[in-house]
Amino acid sequence: MPLRKKRFSLSRLSSSSSSKSKPDQPERRDSLISPNGYRLGRHFSEVAGPSHIDSQTGERRWSVSSEASTLVGRPRPVDSTELLHSLSRRLSLDSDTATLHEEEREPGEPMIESLSPQLWKRITEFTPLEDAAALAFSSKTLLNRLGNEPWQALNHPECKKNKINFLVRLNKNLPAYLLCFPCAKFHLRTQYGEEKLRINYVANPLFNCIMAQHTKLPRTRLTHARELPFAFVQLATRARRFGSSYGITADSLGRRWKCGDSDWTHNTRFIVHKGHFLMRVVSTCPAPIDSTPTSERMLLFERGDFLPYFSCCAHWKDGELSKICKCALRHVPKAPENFRTQLKSGYSLSVSARYRDFTAKTCEDCRDIRRCPECPTEYLVELKMIEDRSQGQIGFKHAIVVTRWTDLGDGTSPYSLEWAACNGENEERYDSFERIGKRSISGTFESETSNQLFLRRVLSLNPKGEKRSNASNDWY
Repeated sequence: MPLRKKRFSLSRLSSSSSSKSKPDQPERRDSLISPNGYRLGRHFSEVAGPSHIDSQTGERRWSVSSEASTLVGRPRPVDSTELLHSLSRRLSLDSDTATLHEEEREPGEPMIESLSPQLWKRITEFTPLEDAAALAFSSKTLLNRLGNEPWQALNHPECKKNKINFLVRLNKNLPAYLLCFPCAKFHLRTQYGEEKLRINYVANPLFNCIMAQHTKLPRTRLTHARELPFAFVQLATRARRFGSSYGITADSLGRRWKCGDSDWTHNTRFIVHKGHFLMRVVSTCPAPIDSTPTSERMLLFERGDFLPYFSCCAHWKDGELSKICKCALRHVPKAPENFRTQLKSGYSLSVSARYRDFTAKTCEDCRDIRRCPECPTEYLVELKMIEDRSQGQIGFKHAIVVTRWTDLGDGTSPYSLEWAACNGENEERYDSFERIGKRSISGTFESETSNQLFLRRVLSLNPKGEKRSNASNDWY
């Protein structure tokens, strides 16, 4: 029988020789090949480096260009950040389940009926009158237990403040009505959805009320001959809290105008932040050079009631506001004079006057923000450059700028602590540094409107705690 020659291929020889020369090793999978067969780029790596960790949050970035293990099917390493997020999601599901269980509870009328009317009346003796009236208004069962006595007590003249506090809670149910505080009643809005803030001497009634013609509606002073009625604060906060049908937006109240009795120009802006109505008033007036004490008083104060032309709170006389404004006016520099201008006044020439520094630099006494210790109001006095068109050519001159930031409260009633403190009508003392805290009103307002940090040092407007009477002329 003829012998057959065995044929060997080079591939078999190479495979057999490599298997004999190298020990058995597990098959290694190429990390640059995805399960679908696509080859990935060289920028993929199996271990995430420091560049794949967010420096701000400390979380691992799971993206296509950062982690190869998420693409090749290998298990992803344990991330503590993801575990914390999963716990928060689990807690949220539990809270949703608890809310569902609360909605499925049986009504509590049988439990309320189990208590005697005498016991319920005894409970209301320890609550304010407006809370007792609201408790009787909540259900028929409680109304049968308490009766109409809380509502009848609200009609007494000495309980007017309690009645207003009770009626404020009904704003959500009456979008077409507005609460009138002189008569403590709701009136139909005559300009529903079209209310506009106008100047003082223009008739602008928001509702028809007989008592409003004989009494003064609550309002606060903005600037000279301009005031802000509380009804607009109420409309802006209601619209933000309940919806657009309940009032108007805070942005629609902003105005810009020039004072007819002086050279001051004013700009107002309003926002609602966390339920509080915040206001900013920026007043600008050209500042003279080398002003005298008389010219400073003529520039800052009006001739009628001797109030400042710019916006201020009710405690401006007690603090150093007038002193700070006069100090800023003394820092107005002289403009540079060329040689032709110098020759008009004489034959002497000054090189220093030709290259004079025209930058206004305030001192430590007038550069910082000042906060009134008795109300939520902050002031900032600055010197800025404005255009000068008086001589026919476009030039520049300095102007004094007084900015006021104020928190006017939550807009529920004029008896709120912030509104009453700004107008000097608060019964209890208001400590602004204790209530406002570390963050200033100016910083909150500017971060909401311009999306930037407004970092300034805040000092007291009245560091000595002085009380100046109207007979004293120190403020003037």
